[in-house]
Amino acid sequence: MTLLYLPIVGLFSGVIGGLTGTGGGLTVVPVLLLLGYTKETAIATSFLSMIFLALVSVGLHGAKGTIDWKVGMLVAVGAVVGAVLANYLHGVFNETTFRYAFAAFLVFMAGTLVFKH
Repeated sequence: MTLLYLPIVGLFSGVIGGLTGTGGGLTVVPVLLLLGYTKETAIATSFLSMIFLALVSVGLHGAKGTIDWKVGMLVAVGAVVGAVLANYLHGVFNETTFRYAFAAFLVFMAGTLVFKH
């Protein structure tokens, strides 16, 4: 039954991601954690779904000419290195610590967005 909700989660993730530039970490990972997936499976599954979101978004924004390709590629270099590093760090945090740290990060980011201006 929960599998029927996943396309709705994807729709929400696509709209939020398309409007804000966020990835699945903000929307898909928390839902998968609530559905009982481990942190590593939730994160990896989110990345898989984000490949398709990113391809479509890059195509649409590229057609509009709104991508700064140099900045995007420089950020990508750091992101790739960070992803490799994170893959090795998965074992450092247990599930409970990860959930608390991730929730604290989301609350911090929400507060930053609300009170920044």
